[in-house]
Amino acid sequence: MSSTKKDLVFPGSNREFSNEALRQFIAHALREDFGKHPSSIKKIGQITNANLRTIRNWYEGCCTPSSRHFISLAKCSPTIRELLFSHVFGREFWDDFALIQNGNSAHNRVTINGTIKLNTRQKWFLLLLQNDEEAAAKHIVKEWGVSFRTARRDIQGLMQDGAIEFSGSKKSGHYNIRCDAT
Repeated sequence: MSSTKKDLVFPGSNREFSNEALRQFIAHALREDFGKHPSSIKKIGQITNANLRTIRNWYEGCCTPSSRHFISLAKCSPTIRELLFSHVFGREFWDDFALIQNGNSAHNRVTINGTIKLNTRQKWFLLLLQNDEEAAAKHIVKEWGVSFRTARRDIQGLMQDGAIEFSGSKKSGHYNIRCDAT
């Protein structure tokens, strides 16, 4: 079934989804995140309070969830959440969001690839490095109101854990995020 001019589209920053494309994506995402078992449909029904036949139609790609159900699905399905955030706000936003979401909010720490533990200032510094190559300890001092010693310790911790590296001379060099750390 091809899309028509009257089809609703899922707006976003880089492209639009027709209802057909969105139906197929949701069907794929549900199978990927919840599996193909009948119990998966029941589990989604408990989360969204939707009719089980309606959920089966989502699984088969026959219909698109209502906005209320789509938001409920985005809360429990990482694949749908990624689609929503990256499509509406851009891929860079999703990457930043994913980096922050990997954290343990109780301790305000994050683990990347199971080895690096970061505090809030270090997470902020990594996000700053993604957008600005000239990030330095002075930026941590200005933003967080900590001493240069604390800021350098945060950066040194990132370097020791292999999240970032310093390239160039001591006076004119800069920090880079290591490709294998993210």
